[in-house]
Amino acid sequence: MIQQPRLATDELLNRLEATEQKFRENILAQTLLDTLEPEEQKFLARLSVFHLPVMEDIVRAISTAGELAILGKLTSLSLVESATTHANQPANYRVTTILEPLLEPVLSQEEWQATRQQAVRKIHQVWYKESNQTTKTDDPDYFLPRLNQRGR
Repeated sequence: MIQQPRLATDELLNRLEATEQKFRENILAQTLLDTLEPEEQKFLARLSVFHLPVMEDIVRAISTAGELAILGKLTSLSLVESATTHANQPANYRVTTILEPLLEPVLSQEEWQATRQQAVRKIHQVWYKESNQTTKTDDPDYFLPRLNQRGR
């Protein structure tokens, strides 16, 4: 088959290698998820509503006190990315994007919606209230319909 004229063999082999790599990543990610307790999986799923890195204060808004202790474990397993821009700045956290489809069944639709609402309210508080900015989108309920449209 590879010897067929008009077949871009290099392109085909590159696509096969990329597919193989993605397949391996998914298997590894699912294996790591399977080692977590159900409550750890739920916390990770709730944390995945953020597509950008967020401060620990925002993570706290969707977490219980016990779940914050899990954050270190999830970071050490590379299920949660942790980064800072400056050395003296607190870390920002984000769930690795490869996990998003694997986490969808972990929460019910009601749990996803409640988590999104909590996240929007806390982000609104941090971004707008602390900076004393007022805009036409000053009400956190402005964001909820847009966030809920994403669906899970």
